[in-house]
Amino acid sequence: DEGISDGKKYLSAAPDVVCYAKGSMQTEMFPLAVIFFCVYAVGFPILLGIILFNKENTKLMQEDQVLRAKGIGDTRAENPNAYEVRKKYSKLYYRFKPDQHYW
Repeated sequence: DEGISDGKKYLSAAPDVVCYAKGSMQTEMFPLAVIFFCVYAVGFPILLGIILFNKENTKLMQEDQVLRAKGIGDTRAENPNAYEVRKKYSKLYYRFKPDQHYW
C-alpha cells in the first residue's frame, strides 16, 4: 500500500479529496444515486412488464408479429389495427415468436 496511511480513503484522480467525508459532493449525491438506481433497476422492468403484458397490447403485438412474419404490415393500410403498436413498441418484441412476444 502506497500513499497516506491516516486511515482515510482518497480519490485516486485527485489525491487531495477525501472520500466519504461528511458534506462532500460524494455523500450529497449518494441519495440521488440510490433513487436513480432504483428507478433504473426496478422501475424500467416494471414499465416494460406493464407494456408487454397489457391485454390489449399483447393482442396487437401478436397480430403485428404475424403480419411481420408474412412480410407485410409496414403501412397503416396493411396493418390497420397494430400499426401504432409497431411504431411504439416493436423494438421490444420483434425478434420473438407471436405466442412468445414477452420472452
